[in-house]
Amino acid sequence: MLCYHIFQAKKPEAIRYGGSGAEKGRKRMSAIISEFILELVKLIALIGVSLAAIFCGKKLRDRKDAKKASELSSKDK
Repeated sequence: MLCYHIFQAKKPEAIRYGGSGAEKGRKRMSAIISEFILELVKLIALIGVSLAAIFCGKKLRDRKDAKKASELSSKDK
């Protein structure tokens, strides 16, 4: 992909970005904002997965500790 960008023919700025400098700035800004929103969605998804993993891990550990405690109390009797 990098080679394609290096060797592609250079287009004039007006053709590549569709017109005036103001339009070029808006398109670049909208691209930045859309990438930021995409990364923010990914971050929120990863936070959700990590919180779910922590919650499940704690539940499994509590169940294991309760089982072990009941086994130890039954052996003592």
